Amino acid sequence: MTHTTDPTSAPPGPLLRIWQIVLNAMAVAVGLLLVFAMFAVTGDVVARYFFSKPIGWTLEVTEHILLYTPFLGMAWLVNRADGHVRIDVVLIHLRPQTVHLVDAIVAFAVAAMCAIAGWYAGATTIDHAARGVETYGIYPIPKWLLIVVIAIGFTFTAVEFARKGVKHIRARRELEQA
Repeated sequence: MTHTTDPTSAPPGPLLRIWQIVLNAMAVAVGLLLVFAMFAVTGDVVARYFFSKPIGWTLEVTEHILLYTPFLGMAWLVNRADGHVRIDVVLIHLRPQTVHLVDAIVAFAVAAMCAIAGWYAGATTIDHAARGVETYGIYPIPKWLLIVVIAIGFTFTAVEFARKGVKHIRARRELEQA
């Protein structure tokens, strides 16, 4: 994976350092959640087939983990690498300045869509928390605990795509000045 930060740029300020720490913490949380899910499912299988005592909460908790992992990890992936699918069949035939322009437009469009989804998920989180909505299942939990990660994930990803768009605009200007 290639890191997208330009090594020749100025050192990051304190806000950017905090941002990076939060993104890295979210990525570590994804890893820990996946390891926990692996051990929980393995423990459930062993308990079920060798002792006829399944662990009741394993299925629901692993379902929640499967919701948390992509939303906690997607902003980190956009930050660390070109973590999105890119079809460059047309782009390889364009001038570098034009490629940066297209990349910036795409990045800003994705940022806008993620921001809208993050806003909607945030509003839904607040609504569900205010109304006390719970999940269905053996062990119900407040539903906002599941929806809030969607709001966080989309909002952080919107910021990362906006940052990527700004980087492409700057790269385009540098190429035009050269």
